[in-house]
Amino acid sequence: MPKGALALLALATTISAVLLTYTLLSKIVVVEIEVEGEITKVTVVCGTRLIVSFNNSVTGSPVSLVFEVYGDGFQGVSVLTDEPTLEYYTAGLTDMRDSIRSFKSRELRYCSSQEVRVLIGGGELSFKGACLVIRAKPYISLSS
Repeated sequence: MPKGALALLALATTISAVLLTYTLLSKIVVVEIEVEGEITKVTVVCGTRLIVSFNNSVTGSPVSLVFEVYGDGFQGVSVLTDEPTLEYYTAGLTDMRDSIRSFKSRELRYCSSQEVRVLIGGGELSFKGACLVIRAKPYISLSS
């Protein structure tokens, strides 16, 4: 095989490897959970479920908000709680279980005088009497 053909083959192989690596890394997301200036980072793949759980301070019932994580933020999946708590949040004006599926955001914010739990990537973090900011950022991005 001529030297030029070998060089071209090596270049094509290198480009293919770089593109494959970028494609794989672009599916990875870093979720940052910030509480009082301290940031905990969890690395997951796109589509991973993130669950924020707490007890409603008025009804006392447990509430779990389920999201899918993507490189540019979060997509709502479901709300898990009882009917009186759903009524408390919506006053019967909307179906919170249906409306969460259209929810998209770059970040999630929660404050609680009680406990807030975040379940993601097989782990659980718990915070008491705190405000949380949860952000999703791509592991690799061409724009950064």
